[in-house]
Amino acid sequence: MLTQGWVGYDWKDVFYPSANPISYQPETEFTVSGTVTNAFGGAIEKSNVLLFGNKPVIVKDTLTDKTGKFKFTGLFPVDTAIYKLQARNKRSKEFNVAIKIDEIKPPEFKPVTGITPWYVNSDTIRLQNTGTKAAQEKAQANYRGEGNMLRQVDIKAKKVVKGSKNLNGPGEADLIIDEEEVLKAKKMTLSELLNKRLKNYNYWTIGGRWTHVTRGDLKRLPKLVTVPLDYTLDTKKIHFIIDGIDIDYFYFPEPGSASRYEYIKNYLDYYTAEDIKGIEVLSSTKLASKYHSNTRGEDREIGQPWFAFIEITTRTGHGPFMKFTPGTYLHKPLAFTLPKQFYAPKYTVKNKTVAMGTDMRSTIHWEPNIITDKDGKATVSFYSADKPSVYTVTVEGVNVDGGAGFYTQKLKAGDTNP
Repeated sequence: MLTQGWVGYDWKDVFYPSANPISYQPETEFTVSGTVTNAFGGAIEKSNVLLFGNKPVIVKDTLTDKTGKFKFTGLFPVDTAIYKLQARNKRSKEFNVAIKIDEIKPPEFKPVTGITPWYVNSDTIRLQNTGTKAAQEKAQANYRGEGNMLRQVDIKAKKVVKGSKNLNGPGEADLIIDEEEVLKAKKMTLSELLNKRLKNYNYWTIGGRWTHVTRGDLKRLPKLVTVPLDYTLDTKKIHFIIDGIDIDYFYFPEPGSASRYEYIKNYLDYYTAEDIKGIEVLSSTKLASKYHSNTRGEDREIGQPWFAFIEITTRTGHGPFMKFTPGTYLHKPLAFTLPKQFYAPKYTVKNKTVAMGTDMRSTIHWEPNIITDKDGKATVSFYSADKPSVYTVTVEGVNVDGGAGFYTQKLKAGDTNP
């Protein structure tokens, strides 16, 4: 027993699967599902949910069940689908309604440690594959190719944010986060995106002066000194420009009103990456100089070298005007892709290099989805490698009742005994 691995099973998970549901349910078709709730998190029954799609054009509706869940089926899978969902309460109003989509959270794969070396408990097939692989890599290293080599062409281009109101012109910025990079952030807020992407991006100041302060400095400050918060980049106060409009134009501090930090934070937390087309950072004196003349009077009196500007281009282009539509949700599911097919050459490739023309694959054919006919029969064909050899055919499968089967057989190809 010392050589056997010990495994423990909880019988509740075996006999009562509902107590511990499967984390990743089998996906038989392309669907969009979720839950409609009210402001207190309670489920809304019989809520009318609409689904709109652009490419291809699609309009569907359904009702939620008693748990507030809904599900759209029969959707045509596309590579980059974008759906807008809209829910209403029992009175056909969008008030006090929220949509939560069932997003697929991919499993976290941690790096494997303690891999057993290839030469420990290796069989003859594995040793043969190792030698074949080494010969193939050596042949590829010696192969210099054929034909005429073309001269190297270097393509240089700047990132450009389409529709940007950058005063310096397209692509003129110290840092550009383009649309391709923004799309990867998905539901991340603009505040979270800036924190993740920008270096030396802080929001600390002392007594109204825009000096960079670390958290350690704050502990050493007198308790009576007030430390208002503000956004800084490399010790420079940041002006946020949304679609060419400085949001400071709409900020007028009054006694008891929100601070500038809280005022700007509302904007940065309101917008998500899905609302943004691109971000341009202008912190150098050369690029920021064209923006200084547009700042408010009290800012210009303090001195221009202390400013940095972040130009944000939204998809609507309507500027810093926050408008939240209750009961709506913009859903971007994972891109649909077909599984890669196993490469199996169907013709002979002539090559001047003998080693490169020799087929030295260890796995000749692999077919993951074989469906039998009404008689339980199926036909599989494949091309053998160049050299005569004895192949091991392994077949594994299950029936409709969940029973598993396994079969292996040796198959001779060519004259193996010349």
